[in-house]
Amino acid sequence: MCPSGWQFGQTVDVASRIVFVRAINVGGATLPMGELRELMVGLGASTVRTYIASGNAVCDLDGDAAAFDRALEAAIERRFGFFREVMSRSLQEVADALAAHPFEVIEPKY
Repeated sequence: MCPSGWQFGQTVDVASRIVFVRAINVGGATLPMGELRELMVGLGASTVRTYIASGNAVCDLDGDAAAFDRALEAAIERRFGFFREVMSRSLQEVADALAAHPFEVIEPKY
């Protein structure tokens, strides 16, 4: 089960997004998850949930997802002084990518 409570095969709300903020909490780029949630809510996201200190989040979003991603990049840079790339995908897009799994499984535990 994913942190959002969503499970593979479950019907999902098309407005739900998984947000990936690249390279957070590594190399001195500290971004507390509570502050990431706050920024996301301030930009219009709702039901924001983060996963550990990874820069990954799940949220509900109305409007243009790409515009939200760019706005979140700008908000992070303004608030924390460093640029980090943001990309989001629908839950279905992530499920489809996992189902397609283009890599050979060498050790099943990974």
